[in-house]
Amino acid sequence: MFSCSVCDKTFTLIKNLHRHVKSHESHNKIVCSICSEIFTRRDNLIRHKKEKHRSNIIIQQQPTITKREIQDFFKPAKNIYDYNVQSRNGHKRPYHTENSNEAANAKKTRMSIVKTRGFIKTGTSLSNKINWYYVKNIDNLTNYRTFLESIKKDLIELLKTLSTKQPIKYNLKLEATYERPNVENSIENRAFKTSAKELFMDTDIEAKINQDFVNLLLEEEIYTSKGSGFTLQSIDGLLLGVYNYTPMGGSSYITLPEDIKNKKAIINPQNSDQQCFKWAILARHVSGNNKNQVAENYTTHEEKYNFSGLTFPTPVIHTFSYI
Repeated sequence: MFSCSVCDKTFTLIKNLHRHVKSHESHNKIVCSICSEIFTRRDNLIRHKKEKHRSNIIIQQQPTITKREIQDFFKPAKNIYDYNVQSRNGHKRPYHTENSNEAANAKKTRMSIVKTRGFIKTGTSLSNKINWYYVKNIDNLTNYRTFLESIKKDLIELLKTLSTKQPIKYNLKLEATYERPNVENSIENRAFKTSAKELFMDTDIEAKINQDFVNLLLEEEIYTSKGSGFTLQSIDGLLLGVYNYTPMGGSSYITLPEDIKNKKAIINPQNSDQQCFKWAILARHVSGNNKNQVAENYTTHEEKYNFSGLTFPTPVIHTFSYI
């Protein structure tokens, strides 16, 4: 038998004693992220979570965002409407992508996580590049305009806070549930969306949000006017996607992907000013290992062309005289 020198507990195997001794070391304390109970061994924490917080673990493991929602973030509004046509056995029928298993489960998970008023962060995508927030219709409001007005102030404040740090892009997705009156098991999800918009520190955010709300209400009105036979059962909430936005401008430089670079068909000199077009024209006269870096190897050739009539950055229309 092996005894612990701290608490006199005995063990039949030395490896169990060594594991137990670690429990007396204060820096090995592990806290449950759900209820804050303290453990000295990770396996006990895992067992505790499975026994006491099984429902919470299931919710945390379910994705809160679908691939479609990530893709929609980068599409223009006309390409992100929920309504599609599906072919089955040669017959085309309308369906809504919000009713796929992936979309329905993600929505259910979001609504399970959010239990209070206001926008709650529910997840991230693309290595934390996109942050997702959800506001739930806690008061069960039944009018779209009323619901949007009730969250408008919180939405503006959140976007204002996020855009003061750096420019951002955001989009909105208004989620709801519809059903056919007097038809069993006819409940379906619906969503109305906006395309991503840029916000800068000096942007009139309220004006942007007002236009977004107009677009959402118009999209819902168009859907209703199609006469699908579905009526609104509940307004569920609003999904907000936000990511840090770095607009391209003069002197911006992006390294070419290897497969494009190897084709040797792209002119891509790196410069520190806004005269990108001029350096691209002069690249034909530059050779050597430093061809991709604008320095004296480029400036010595400036007199070969008359660039006096150009402005920088150069509008596309002014480039044709050099082609």
